[in-house]
Amino acid sequence: MFRILFEMLEEGNLPDRAQLAARLRMAVVKKMGVLRMPPSAWPADSKINPSGRDLVWAAALVGDEDTVATVVQLIALELLEKGGSRRPSSLPGLLAGRCDGFCRELEELAMPHAGLVAAVRQGCDRVRRAAGAQGGAGTSP
Repeated sequence: MFRILFEMLEEGNLPDRAQLAARLRMAVVKKMGVLRMPPSAWPADSKINPSGRDLVWAAALVGDEDTVATVVQLIALELLEKGGSRRPSSLPGLLAGRCDGFCRELEELAMPHAGLVAAVRQGCDRVRRAAGAQGGAGTSP
C-alpha cells in the first residue's frame, strides 16, 4: 500500500503529503476493521492488514497530530490483542519501544538525504510524544 511512496524516500524525495494522507486514511480504516476480528483471523496480506511500521512511517511523514495519535492507539490495541494474557501494565514500555523502533528505521532511511532528515525527525518526535502520552511512559528522543 505504501511501498512506492517509501521507495521515494530511499531516493531522497518526500512523497506527496496529500497522496500519503489519503492512503493513510484508507490504511487506518482497514487496520480498524482487522483489529475487530480475533487475532487468529488477522490476514497476513499488508494490503488488507497494514503493518504498524508502515502506519507509523506514513503518520510521521504526514505530520498531523490527530493522525499520529490514531495510529499510535491502533498499535497499542494491536499489542494488547496480540499479547493475549500479557498484562496491560506492560503496554507503556511495549508501545514506546515499538514506535521508537519504527521511527529509528525511518530516520536511518532518511539519514543519507540531508533534505529529509529534519522532516522525518519532526514527524518521529510527534510519534514518540504520542506513544509516551498514550502509554504513559517517557520515550527516548
